[in-house]
Amino acid sequence: MGVYFMSGYDVSHAAANNQSIMGVYFMSGYDVSHAAANNQSIMGVYFMSGHVSHAAANNQSIMGVYFMSGYDVSHAAANNQSIMGMYFMSVYDVSHAAANNQSIMGVYFMSGHVSHAAANNQSIMGMYFMSGYDVSHAAANNQSIHG
Repeated sequence: MGVYFMSGYDVSHAAANNQSIMGVYFMSGYDVSHAAANNQSIMGVYFMSGHVSHAAANNQSIMGVYFMSGYDVSHAAANNQSIMGMYFMSVYDVSHAAANNQSIMGVYFMSGHVSHAAANNQSIMGMYFMSGYDVSHAAANNQSIHG
């Protein structure tokens, strides 16, 4: 708890071996893709760089995770994870962020490339669309959308 990493070089195993990690800060995003590997529970983790496409891999539970760069976050929610309070500061290729029937609450999309965000019959609550570009399919496929 309360551990600070001033450089992200080879912190990929910092969370290895199924540890519970709270309040960990990664000041550099180099090779943090495996930081959340091995089904760990991660709360309050901040990624200052966007090399985080695998950060949520392996069905982890992720709460309060912030992505400061949106590069390749399309798989961030892959593998049917539960994601709460996740913020995407860039929406480059977030169309699959909600793929695989995940439950998504409190997700904010700063741009409107979100036409597939609600695809695959997901339940979406508290979602905000800051731009209306191509949100016509946001409610497609009989999804339940609140807020």
